[in-house]
Amino acid sequence: MSQNDPQLDGLFPRDLFGRLALGLVSLLLAPLSGMILLSLVFGPGAKPLAWHDRIALLLLEEFLLGLFLFFSVGLLWAIAAPRWLERWKRPTVVKLAFGFLAVVLASVITLSFV
Repeated sequence: MSQNDPQLDGLFPRDLFGRLALGLVSLLLAPLSGMILLSLVFGPGAKPLAWHDRIALLLLEEFLLGLFLFFSVGLLWAIAAPRWLERWKRPTVVKLAFGFLAVVLASVITLSFV
C-alpha cells in the first residue's frame, strides 16, 4: 500500500541516508523540544499575568508540542518505517500544516493587540 508522493517522501524519506539524517535530527531535537516544553508547562517560574502574555505562552507551548510530536514520529519513521504510519502520513501532515498555520495566525492576531 505504498503511495509515492514526492512531497511527503522529502519529509519522511525512504532511502537509507535520508532516514539516517531524519533519525539524527529527530534524536537531537525531539528531547530538546520536549525538555523545553516541560520546563514551560511545569517550570518553577510564575505564569505571566497579562492576557496577551498568557496567549503568547500558550502559542509557544502548542508550537513546541507540535515540534516534539513531529520529531518523535520522525524518529519512529527513521528506525522502523511502520506501515500504519505510512497509511497515516498524508492526513497527519495535512493536520500538522493546518495546526502550524493556526499557531502563526493566532500569534499575528495576538501581537496586533499588544
